[in-house]
Amino acid sequence: MNTATYPAGLPDYCYSIGPKTRGPVIVYKGESAMIGVALRESVDALNARHGVDRRTEAAMVGGATKGWTSPYADPAHYDDKGCYIGPEMEENDD
Repeated sequence: MNTATYPAGLPDYCYSIGPKTRGPVIVYKGESAMIGVALRESVDALNARHGVDRRTEAAMVGGATKGWTSPYADPAHYDDKGCYIGPEMEENDD
């Protein structure tokens, strides 16, 4: 049984566009793999049915690619368009 703790607001899964393949994928919370899917609907439409916004989608991808305990897995570190605005980016701004 997975007893890991995740940032608040993350769903069990969401749809996104794979950062490497640029194809549609499903991201499961706690997993580091993204699974390619064939879609007849847009990622935004599928996520909307599950109450997943772009901020949360970005946090799910961030968790899968950068670690589920990293700031990238926290929806609070993204703006409404899904762009990262978290602490590391602020520290690197010149």
